[in-house]
Amino acid sequence: MDIIKKSFGEQLRTCRKIKNFTQEKLAEKIGINLRQLARIESGESFVTTETLFNICSVLEISPKILFDFEIYQETLMTGTGTNTNFKVIKNGNLIQLINKEKEIEDEQKDFDNRMLKVAKNLNKDITVDELIDGTLCTTKIYKSNGEIEIIDRTPEKEEYKILIDNINKIKNDKSKIEYMNLAYSSLKDKESLDKLKSMIKGIELTMDNPTNQ
Repeated sequence: MDIIKKSFGEQLRTCRKIKNFTQEKLAEKIGINLRQLARIESGESFVTTETLFNICSVLEISPKILFDFEIYQETLMTGTGTNTNFKVIKNGNLIQLINKEKEIEDEQKDFDNRMLKVAKNLNKDITVDELIDGTLCTTKIYKSNGEIEIIDRTPEKEEYKILIDNINKIKNDKSKIEYMNLAYSSLKDKESLDKLKSMIKGIELTMDNPTNQ
């Protein structure tokens, strides 16, 4: 029973935050005091049928969503457990996964399915940033139509994307494209490097003595 109460409380807390309700606001709306709601969310107490009905009415969700969890026994931290722990931070429709220990395929699929359900129920896309050791590695967009868009956010990919964006901005400027080509060629060709140095010197002179308009 304790596992059910704890899992229900976690589901309620998640739904409350997704709906942008504080504990104080939700407690007031459903007609219980703040202490009671806090005990329900922490798994110390369980809801009455009346409170459950009021929660669903105020948050505009079905009871099925609040009970959409698996019953499991937590594994002691002995080094032999297989549980992967996530810390989830919700901000608007942005969810961040902090300190992701490791990715287990089945657990990832379960999390993906849960986020798709949330997106469908809210009828809007949910953006999830996944971090490993504090570094942003992947962004997933869970779409209300059931699709998942995955964006690689590793530093190398981000730098490449920035480079492509910059090239697209100047693709019609012949002199800037020439500069980019020289910069690339200079990585392996001394003659191109000398030309690049000369071009940079010209740019510096232009910056020091701008043309009067």
